[in-house]
Amino acid sequence: MLGLFGVLLLAGAGLLHHWHTNPPAFMQLTPATHPASTNAPPAQNATNALQDLLKQKTSAPLQQEIASKLLSFSTGVAVLAGVIGAAGLIMGVLSLRLAGAERGKAWTGMMLSLVSILAWGLAGWNVVLNIRIKQKAIAQIGDEFANYTNIINNALNMADDLLPGVRAGQDTVIFENEWRGKLAPDLHVQPVNSPGDVLLSEQREIRPVLIAVLNTQSGLCRPLIDALNEIHRDIPSSDLLILVVSHRENPAALTAAVEAQGIRFLTGKAVNPLPPYKDALSPTVFAIDHEGVIRKALVGNDAAKTDDLRRIARNLRDAARR
Repeated sequence: MLGLFGVLLLAGAGLLHHWHTNPPAFMQLTPATHPASTNAPPAQNATNALQDLLKQKTSAPLQQEIASKLLSFSTGVAVLAGVIGAAGLIMGVLSLRLAGAERGKAWTGMMLSLVSILAWGLAGWNVVLNIRIKQKAIAQIGDEFANYTNIINNALNMADDLLPGVRAGQDTVIFENEWRGKLAPDLHVQPVNSPGDVLLSEQREIRPVLIAVLNTQSGLCRPLIDALNEIHRDIPSSDLLILVVSHRENPAALTAAVEAQGIRFLTGKAVNPLPPYKDALSPTVFAIDHEGVIRKALVGNDAAKTDDLRRIARNLRDAARR
């Protein structure tokens, strides 16, 4: 009886194992349908599209969770079947040693028990499959996080392009009132277009610095990049260091932008930037003299005015020569 019971449990474990890839109808989630264009108002169409997107993003993880639960249940049943099979095998061996035992039934029970013990192999395979499901879920979380990060970056880029006026004038006055005439905090930059790191503090008593916080993919920052390229051609780096920092772009994107836009000045990522660089909106320019003092701060459209930037750069150079 133990052997027969173990075989039945093995069959149940096998059925649960099969359901983890081919679940019955009552365990399947309704797939998300592609939104069809309707004559409904735009707001309703947007709501329908959002609902479909939520279904697509949640149905796969839920189906994976169902598969994981089925495998876990199958593992438990298989382990129990193996234990019962082992017990049946022991009982069968002991029965054969008894006088007058029904050997035919004993041998049949032992064979069924041996089959039941095979359930332990199924249990081990279920554990492996469950681990793979968890690994796949973790990988999907990483992919989704990357997708959401791209969405956020695109939204911030749109904000850079749509709100240039807000980031000029008043913000320039605020930055200048707070930082003009103060010693510039140190800044550690890792350029993507030059070997070795750059420390702002190491430039004191050597040369002035123009620091620009920008996003190379933003349309508002393109005129500033062109203006900085022009200044870099007119004033050698020995007389004025131009240092560009991008907070949101990764090094690979910066490297591609440097090549595509012909950027010659140092461009890279800041390491643990302090205020005012950390809080600077894109684009913002800080003019720092050869003594390390902030002399000017320009934000938004103010930062992209070529004539003003050229005048500021020349004043920094001339002051350092005196």
